[in-house]
This record gives sequence, structure tokens and C-alpha cells, in this order.
Amino acid sequence: MKAYSYLIIALIIFTTACSSGSSEGSEKKSTKGDQIAYVTLHKKKSCNAQAQLERRLSELGYAREQFKVNETPDLIEVDFKNINDTKQLPYLLSTSGKISFSATFDNVEFMRYLTSGSNLVKEALAKNEPGLKRPNFGNDANAAEIFESGPLLALLTPFLQRDGEGNMIPAKGGLIGFAAVKDTVFVNQYLNYIMDKQLFPSKFSPRWNKIVDADGIERMALYAIHDRHSKSMMSANRYIKNATAKDDAYTGMPVIFIEFNEEGTQKWADLTASSIGKSIAILIDDEVVTAPIVQSAIEGGKSQISGNFKKEETELLAQIIQLDPFSCKVDFVGMQ
Repeated sequence: MKAYSYLIIALIIFTTACSSGSSEGSEKKSTKGDQIAYVTLHKKKSCNAQAQLERRLSELGYAREQFKVNETPDLIEVDFKNINDTKQLPYLLSTSGKISFSATFDNVEFMRYLTSGSNLVKEALAKNEPGLKRPNFGNDANAAEIFESGPLLALLTPFLQRDGEGNMIPAKGGLIGFAAVKDTVFVNQYLNYIMDKQLFPSKFSPRWNKIVDADGIERMALYAIHDRHSKSMMSANRYIKNATAKDDAYTGMPVIFIEFNEEGTQKWADLTASSIGKSIAILIDDEVVTAPIVQSAIEGGKSQISGNFKKEETELLAQIIQLDPFSCKVDFVGMQ
């Protein structure tokens, strides 16, 4: 009996930016309108959230008379009036806007770690070691049997593709597998257990990204990136000069063009040169946005981020990339 199933998706490619997206930034839309909104955010007591939110709103083009920020020890309430759109407010006000680029571990090499790790978790569950739990499979005896044969790989579907002879092999890149949203809590438990046992590479850091498959089902994609202390992790906000949402000149698909400043141009060239044939993960607030494969060193200071983006997603991401990042995290609670 197979211990897990397979899921195949297309690879994303990293390219240098073409000339159509290199000269101008995303245009700011007018914030004036006739809508009102009340946004509530949770914060840490030590966080000076009011100042950073007021700065963010000013960057987004809101006039001071359009909003009022009220702060309590644990919560922030932002009252808006005379604005034209509320749909993106939760994300724009809660994301820190911290952008980073990270080298990744290649899925082809990482598959052996997942296999060994799954066996390690199997042994630990058999011993009822604390901190590890099993999903509830109800009356699905087949699913329970598959799980017991290899717990991690029963919940984390490896990222595979067919070779020239039709055989299923690990696909190249930093994407290592997929899991149902409800199963990520268990996958994270197992990954942490394996990391505690030092079975994974020392610089390994797992990062998720939510995707929607062809059937409209939400899944979580898992990437194997280098941790924030690695020299292969680049905190990018200070190095980005411009970000523009446009359509690719050849494919017509929505993309983001990024232009780096002088220092960032050199750092980006170094990172891409050391990652040829591998993925570089692009993260916002430690969540992977995309992880394209580098084809060659990018030395001109301009790059294009392409993926399965919708036009409004590229516009939002380009806007976020250009914002001053928050110094402390706030979480969206609700909006009326």
C-alpha cells in the first residue's frame, strides 16, 4: 500500500525585468470616498502601534482628517470616514511589510530528510512520546492505516514531477510538499520534533504559503528555506528602490517589477549568483509569496517576480513592498 499520494504543479521561473516595468512605481489610488469603517487590531503592550499605524496610513495617502487612531494597552481601533475602499484595509494595516529573500534547500536533496523524518515520527508516536498527536480519522480505517505507515508523508504530499521516462521524481526547487489546511498543525508538530532531533540541516526553516488548486480547494504549500540567521537570507526593504505592478510584456500575466538601489543591486547579484538552478523564496512577514527558480545571476538591479498572481494581488504586493515596515507586529481582529 502506498504511504502517500502525489501532487504535481508547474515550476515558476525567476527572470530579469524587461524595460516596460523599470521606470515608474505603482500609482497611488485616491483614498477619498463616502465609506466609513472601524478596524480593530491586537498589539503587544510594549508596541508603539499608534505611531506606526499613523505613518502607514500617511504612506498610503490617507489625509489626517480621514482617520482616527485610538490605542489601549492591548488593542488599537482605527476609525475611518470618507474613504473609497475598505476591502484591503485589514491586510494593509496588519502586515508588517517586512520583505526578505532567502536561498532554499532543493527538494531533490531534501526528500531523503522527509523520508527519514517520517520514520522517526512513526517511532515516536508508537512510543507515545509527549507533544506529538495523531489526527482524528474517524471511521476512515484506510486513512489511519496509511498514516501509521509514515505519519509525516501521509499528511505532507511530496512535490513530484515526471521524468522523461514517465517516472515520478522530486521536482527541483524549494517547494517540498503540500498539506491540507487542517493538517498543518500536525505537520508543524512533526517538523519541530525532527528539528529538535537535529535530523534536518541546521539552517532549515519551514515556511508555508496558502494556494488554491484547480478544484478551488485551499492547500498549504511548504517551502524549505534558510533561516533568518543564514548569510543566504536578505532582508530587502532597505535595498528596494521601486516596485511596480504590471503585465508581462510576453505572457500578459500580472507580475511585479522590482528595482534595487546601488547596495541592493550588489547583494541581489550575489544571492542570485549563488542560487543558480535553485529557488529563492520571496517572503512577506515570514510567509512565502513565491519561490521562483534562478536561471542566471541578475546583475542589473532589476527583477521580475512572476507567479500565479491575479492583477489585484500584484498591485497590493507592489504597494506593500514600498511601505516602511512595522517595528512591531499587530494582528487583525475585525472590521465593521
